[in-house]
Parts: sequence; C-alpha cells; structure tokens
Amino acid sequence: MNGEVGEDIITVQSMPTATVDHHHHRYLLTCAPSLLLQGLAKGAKGMVGLGRNRISLPSQLAGAFGSNRKFSICLPPSTSPKGAMFFDTSPLIRTSSYNVIQRKGSFPNTLLAEVSKSLVYTPLITKGAVSTKEDLADEYYIGVKSIRINGRELAINKALLSINEDDGSGGTKLSTTAPYTTLETSVFDTVTKAFTQVATSMFNMTREAAIAPFEFCFSSENIGKAEFGSVVPIIDLVLQSNMVKWRIHGANSMVQVSDKVMCLGFLNGGLDVRDSIVLGGYQLENNLLEFDLASSRMGFSSLLNRGIECSNFDLLGDTF
Repeated sequence: MNGEVGEDIITVQSMPTATVDHHHHRYLLTCAPSLLLQGLAKGAKGMVGLGRNRISLPSQLAGAFGSNRKFSICLPPSTSPKGAMFFDTSPLIRTSSYNVIQRKGSFPNTLLAEVSKSLVYTPLITKGAVSTKEDLADEYYIGVKSIRINGRELAINKALLSINEDDGSGGTKLSTTAPYTTLETSVFDTVTKAFTQVATSMFNMTREAAIAPFEFCFSSENIGKAEFGSVVPIIDLVLQSNMVKWRIHGANSMVQVSDKVMCLGFLNGGLDVRDSIVLGGYQLENNLLEFDLASSRMGFSSLLNRGIECSNFDLLGDTF
C-alpha cells in the first residue's frame, strides 16, 4: 500500500476565549488511498491519528506548543449536531445554551461549567506480543476485570479479559472505527444470554427475530424511556476495582432498527480474535473520554446522567 507524507500548517484556537490563533508550521500528514476509508461511518472524509505514538495529532500539538499530551473526545450520536475534541484543556459547557434536565446542584450558576470534574480514571494498558514482536502500544486498552448485568457478575473466562504477554491476545480495546462493540464468542454468548434472561424476566421485554448484523432483538413497544435512553438491563464493565465501572445504559446498548424493534448493539467477533472486547463507536457516544498520554490513564464519564450530550460543548466557533 502506497501513500504520500508531507508537511502543512495547522491552526488551532485557544480556550476559553478562542481569540488567539496558534499555528503549527510543520504538521505531518499523509495522503492515503481511499480504500482506508472503507468501513468508516457514512460521510467520513478522512481520518485523524489519535494514537499514543509521537506523530499522532495530540503528540504533534503538544510538541509544537509545549502543552500536555492530553486530549478529550466526545462522539455524538449523529453528524448533526457535531461532537467535540479538546487538547490540553478542560471541556466546557455553556450552561445557557442547551436544554439540560435541570437538577438542583447539577451546574454552578456561571456561564461556563467544567464537566471533566466528573471523570473517573482507569489506567491505560500497553499491549504487545513477545512471540511475534508485534508492538500494539499505539492503541488504547483498558483493564476490564469482570462484566455485570444488572449487578450480577457473569462467569467469564478471566484469561480472555487479560492480555496474553506471549501472543498479545485478549484484553479490551477502544475503537472509534468499529461501529459496535464486538465480543469474543464465549464472552458474547455469556453476555447475551444473561442480558436476555434479565430483559425477559425482569423488564418484560419480548424477543423478536434477529436483524443483521444484530442477533438479539426485542419489541420496543413495551420498553420505557429515560434520560439514559431505553430502560433495559444495565451492563457494567468493572475495571480496576468494584468501585470503578464503565456503565452502559440503554442509550448505548440498544439500537433502534425499525419503528417497533430494537436490538442489542453487541456483535459476535468470533473465536480466534486478537482482542476479546472491542468497545465500538456506538458504545462511546455521549461519553466524555479524556486520554492523558503522559500519565497513561483515561478518564471517562457518561454525559447523559447530567442531561448533556456531546453537542452541548461550547466550542466558541471552530475551537478545538
């Protein structure tokens, strides 16, 4: 595969006033074949490298402006309105510019409110393979220790959740290019069986025929709605301790495929897979993610529990 590497000028604006332009005159970029866009979301016109290597966009900006190697990203559920990305700054919400579910004490009575203070942090894990000398350190992995459905821990082979140091298999990767979360077959079978049992027995959900690419679908006529999306069984990814959980509510677990049917947005990744769990874009939507590359940790927080969406971030124009 061939491509071209060049240099150009990139301009970013400072927060929170967005009145100062900063120019990076030696920004490395590549012109790659269009086939690399295959499989990306509809309307995608290119890709930006956000990995942990030294030529990624966060690393280049940090080197050019002397800032921290840290960035935050918030993916919207659609291309309109847009999401947001921030480099070396705290994400800001203009409290007067969005329709938020009002709760006492949710936000201070100021023009701008930081939402990054609600972040929970977990270590970023470096993945590699001794036997193949494959370096996977550019990608983002977190340490999922167990999975719970509505509070009950599932019997999953813990070896699949950890990373095999010899061949680099296993573990949990974050991916913005995978549209939905994919699970190794045995993990998929365990999760979907438990989810279906709880959904039908406790939430009065009715199974429907599968609709590709999803295997577990339900009638949406009896499913209630809340600020977290559809009222369905909660999926928890337990991280470094029982107190640190990535909670997946209905807004990120259920996909509306027709007027009367919604499906569990998890896919069977197969048996022979490099990563046991790949958290896809749908499960990342409306979650604020902060990647601190210098400290090798990731902060995460669902915005929906504050009545916020990614489109509510105040970019003050085209500010990063």
